[in-house]
Amino acid sequence: MKWAKPLIRRILNVLLKGLNTKEIDEESESILMGKLFVDLIYYPICPNPDLAVGAGRHSDISLITVLLQDDVGGLYIREPEGNGWIHVTPVKGALVYKHRGYIADYEQ
Repeated sequence: MKWAKPLIRRILNVLLKGLNTKEIDEESESILMGKLFVDLIYYPICPNPDLAVGAGRHSDISLITVLLQDDVGGLYIREPEGNGWIHVTPVKGALVYKHRGYIADYEQ
């Protein structure tokens, strides 16, 4: 967890800079950071793909998610209109950063 807080702070500062806001101060940090937790989940390749169910299409509840991709795939993002899902082409070893859309609602 030592590395998580500085990483999250840096990502948030980049996002907020794009919104023409100040860097995170102590007061807003607790609001933006919320609870910090790390889920390490590994989904091995199923030897019989017909039996694979996966996690199903869902939306993460976290503000920021960082995923380490493999070469198998299975990551989808919701279309901007929210009517469907788009497959994200896997790039082995890439870190995929995604955030919830309401970050733009933050004002400092």
